[in-house]
Amino acid sequence: MKTGHGQLVSENLEADRESSETEDVEHSPESAVDDSNPWVTMAGGVRYICLGALAIYTAVCVIGALLYARENPATPLLALSDLIYLGVFAVPLLVFDRERDGWFHPMVFATVYAMVRQLPRRMDTFTHGLSAHTMLSGNEEHLTRLVAYENFLNALALACTFFGFYLVRSTWLPGLTMQPPRRLWPVVLCSAVISFVALVLLVG
Repeated sequence: MKTGHGQLVSENLEADRESSETEDVEHSPESAVDDSNPWVTMAGGVRYICLGALAIYTAVCVIGALLYARENPATPLLALSDLIYLGVFAVPLLVFDRERDGWFHPMVFATVYAMVRQLPRRMDTFTHGLSAHTMLSGNEEHLTRLVAYENFLNALALACTFFGFYLVRSTWLPGLTMQPPRRLWPVVLCSAVISFVALVLLVG
């Protein structure tokens, strides 16, 4: 009788331990990820790191352009264009919604990719403008003004892109019903043969 009672107590303790472990897993931060987000959830800390890096980059470019004003009178206009362009550039990270957006969200991914690939190479242009160009005539001041105008136009283009994307996303659009493709392999094979023949003709 004691043995049966002891076995029952041990089984109850084991069940309680498994239940507590299950609850801990369910309430852990790793399990709190929303599976309905198709864009691969981005941690909030990573977003703040990206915003901080972009803010430091903007400050360096703007201050550097202002300090270069004695050598190039157009750099104050360049500094203003840097501030406007990089401010608009950061919009996807500023309006980021962790439950709805993620790493591979079109606007977020494009912004992060440009931060890594494009902005480091353009720091000198953002800071000092252009001193010479093989296809354009004019002195350093005129070329720097062109860079500033480019920044203004890029900022306008980004603003229109972001506005259109977030506006259309909340607008109802009719869905298209498409039938599954038929005879896919012959189409792929013909496309491959035509592409290969075209490549041979171009190379030859």
